[in-house]
Amino acid sequence: MIKPSIEPEKIIKILDYYDLGDLESFEENKISTINPVFLINQKYILKVDLGESDNTDKLKKESILFDLLPKFSIPTPTLIAYDESLSLLDRPYLLINFIPGENLLSGFNQFINDTKGQLSLELGSLANKIHSVTANDLHHPALFGDIDTWIEKEKNDFNSYWKIVTENNYLATQTSRKIEMVFDNFNQLSNWSEVGKLIHGDFSPNNIRMSNGHLVGIFDFEFATIADPLYDLQKLPINFQLGNDFNQKMFLTGYEVQEFSESEIIRLKTYCLSQGLWEIWATHTQQFPYTNNEIEEGKQLIINTLTNY
Repeated sequence: MIKPSIEPEKIIKILDYYDLGDLESFEENKISTINPVFLINQKYILKVDLGESDNTDKLKKESILFDLLPKFSIPTPTLIAYDESLSLLDRPYLLINFIPGENLLSGFNQFINDTKGQLSLELGSLANKIHSVTANDLHHPALFGDIDTWIEKEKNDFNSYWKIVTENNYLATQTSRKIEMVFDNFNQLSNWSEVGKLIHGDFSPNNIRMSNGHLVGIFDFEFATIADPLYDLQKLPINFQLGNDFNQKMFLTGYEVQEFSESEIIRLKTYCLSQGLWEIWATHTQQFPYTNNEIEEGKQLIINTLTNY
């Protein structure tokens, strides 16, 4: 176990302040690329702001969403506190309950196909509920942004990834030409104001809990923003990393989509391709400690997107 990077005395202070009992155990539950996360007494999650410029906003966004989203029948951790006063810790922090269960990514394949189909359906329904939330529901435009600003950032990011990938010849020439055609079509789309809804921003089975064959929670909304909902479907072409028994038809039924329109296909393909390019870019630049596995997954995501959509 990794040695916790916070003193037990500070944890005890927090537990006392919120009347949550004695400290029995705590560990650094996950090394986040954004904030350190501590599991306390197997009951509570403490996320601490590292002090970087935009971290506090991410925690504040999560506190707002954990209060709001249950009203949309979206199962999230229960918000206990968000504190930026620095009175108990010298950093802002978020305190939420820990959702018991199993990570969807690791637990999916233990079930028979009928249950996997049900989980696929529930995953689509979960995405649909998140994407039903509008900017008006959030009441925090400065925190959650707007669709036009987000689109411009996506285009710029795509170009950054594309530059690295093409300069280093990661893809075949024919594949590169197909990607360029998709992105050209994407650049011609308009009327983005009609599209913008809340997205999770990292809609991954790693961030979803399941128990007894059903989804019971979703967390890590640090990247949530107003954007194109189809962005959250980036890993649909590789079955959200859940394997061949993931049922895309059931997922789309839960998502309440029978078939995508032509413009939706262009958008979906662009975001899926961008995710694949990002995995190659992030590995090449070592922005994240990835290995060749991520490069291969990125390539597979690109191939599946161009082949199947």
